[in-house]
Amino acid sequence: LFLGGDEEETTKWVSQLLGYQTIVTPEISESRGSHGSWSKSMRVTKRELMMPDEIGRLPDDEAILKIRGMNPFRSKKLAV
Repeated sequence: LFLGGDEEETTKWVSQLLGYQTIVTPEISESRGSHGSWSKSMRVTKRELMMPDEIGRLPDDEAILKIRGMNPFRSKKLAV
């Protein structure tokens, strides 16, 4: 359970704990000339699920939960 904070080592640790996601980015290339052509390809990259700076900017009313057997998720904090 991460309730918030912006200490650099902690946000890096939480980012590593959350892991990565796959991002697919379309790329289109066009060549203009007498026989103009174009091509389209897909680039697959990986990115942190949340980068340390994003974790440091987590709203005060949200928390990050990581429960064994489940994917990590963001949740609203309960106000009593």
